[in-house]
Amino acid sequence: MHKYIFDTVTLSNFILADSVNVLINMYKNNIFITNEIFLELEISISKGFNKIKIINELLKSREINKIILNDDEYKFTLDLLNNLGIGEASCIAAAKSRNAVVVTDDRMARSVCMENKLLVTGTIGILKSAVYSKELTLQTADSILNNMIENGYYAPVSRISDVL
Repeated sequence: MHKYIFDTVTLSNFILADSVNVLINMYKNNIFITNEIFLELEISISKGFNKIKIINELLKSREINKIILNDDEYKFTLDLLNNLGIGEASCIAAAKSRNAVVVTDDRMARSVCMENKLLVTGTIGILKSAVYSKELTLQTADSILNNMIENGYYAPVSRISDVL
């Protein structure tokens, strides 16, 4: 199974919608964040997004794992900063050297992934995959997406059933 390296927005979508269990059930111990993403999540907590505090429990239980970039990954991250934020750049750098899937909804980050021949998915892709694998019913996936939208996610679709 692939490793999945999540950016802040995609992971936050699931946490804020009280649906992080979907990720844990689907990707069993193959969920990763970079230290840069961890810091972005910590900033979110300091801004009052208290549900994000669950990240510390998930890291402690090793249901989510933290990646510290090596020197080459860090160098590649710096190269990407002209077009991306540090979080997305660090995810791409780590995924490139570790043969992992980047999980992002950021259009520019997805474009960089394609240029670097990296596998990429996002919030909608995960929800679709969860329906296909029978982890979620279509109705539940639509409900989770609606909850994400209510929590500020700008979704390209209003229902998962529209893209299946």
